[in-house]
Amino acid sequence: MLRQRVVVTGTGIIAPPCLSSCDFQNALLCPRNPPFFCNGGAPSPAELSAEHRGLAAIPPRELRRIPRFARLAIAAAAESLEFARVDWTPRLLLRAGVSAGSAAGGLDELEQQQLTASRRGVDRVSPFLIPQLIVNAASGNIAAVNRLQGPCLSWSAGCASGTVAIGEAFRLIQSGEADLMLAGGAEAAMTNAGLGSLQSAGLLPESHVVSGRSGRPFDPDSRWFMPAEGAGFLVLESLDSAQQRGAEILAEISGYSSVFDSSCEEDQVSSSHQLCRTMQLALQDAEADISQIDVVCAHAIGIEKNDLAEARAIAECCCGNSEGPLIMTGRSHFGHAMGATGAIDAVAGICMLKQQQVPSVGGFRIVNSVPTPIRAGNTPLPTSLQSLLLNSFSFGGQNASLVICRWQG
Repeated sequence: MLRQRVVVTGTGIIAPPCLSSCDFQNALLCPRNPPFFCNGGAPSPAELSAEHRGLAAIPPRELRRIPRFARLAIAAAAESLEFARVDWTPRLLLRAGVSAGSAAGGLDELEQQQLTASRRGVDRVSPFLIPQLIVNAASGNIAAVNRLQGPCLSWSAGCASGTVAIGEAFRLIQSGEADLMLAGGAEAAMTNAGLGSLQSAGLLPESHVVSGRSGRPFDPDSRWFMPAEGAGFLVLESLDSAQQRGAEILAEISGYSSVFDSSCEEDQVSSSHQLCRTMQLALQDAEADISQIDVVCAHAIGIEKNDLAEARAIAECCCGNSEGPLIMTGRSHFGHAMGATGAIDAVAGICMLKQQQVPSVGGFRIVNSVPTPIRAGNTPLPTSLQSLLLNSFSFGGQNASLVICRWQG
């Protein structure tokens, strides 16, 4: 069966302090602006008012029942639709859907209701806790707000959730089951329990305050990762649908893979061989090889054993070629937002493809299987970018990769 080509026609993002794609692109690529948290210090939890895009039309009483991670998702999805300038028709509403990912779902709401139960009794717990807690609060509310009647799917695959959500939406359009999908991820897990759990796992210091030596990808002196939260969404369409309505095409999704590594039970980190296999399967799906990739958007979270496995996997994919693709990682810029990370990285990758620039911080080359920083000063690195490979490698062995290409027209 002939597979549909899948293109990106809109992007939306909440990555504090950036609350729009324009803010995000300026912070990422404008030489006057430093990376978001380059100097250390995790961002405060993302908060959105009812006046923010996508939320203003929701009655206040209903809005209070929507969990924070889902509000972030609604806002990012709304911006992506504004960007795409979708003109809804009855047929398109029937064939449009949502694919949303989150690792923790409504953790904030669960925490609040546990406090209510302990202080005021279980009879005071909200009857809306379960609808707020479950991961499909994001996809369901986005579909309801936009009156979409196509597939409405939720994915919880740890830190790979956003990438899996985009990849599975890509598959639905590719197969002809949908014409348009809102796809991405959202996370709002910077709560007392969320940060406490990371600290207990040795991923944050006891104070939960990270230093300038934290969250530095491929740096053996980086002891902890930089926690963050936010949301990223893409509007994916079949090429035919986008061209018929005269949409501006930003990029093309050409390959996807999702792989589970059942052998990483002890330390929760996949082997470099399994990570390399994930990348190779995505390249195979795109009918490409690593020599055609200009940038690898690495997952690299700033934890030595995780980053080392990914570095070795990239080197293995490149067959030891030191002239392999540039390696870019967003953790230096916008931290690690768990299930939203892959979707935020996808928006960043599309910004790079569109502007033909790579951010000044976070660029590496593999030299003798070791990532070596590229010193580009305080200005973005101009380069010719045609395609990128995006990695999301989760604790516990759920791994995914995407191939995203510049639209040639």
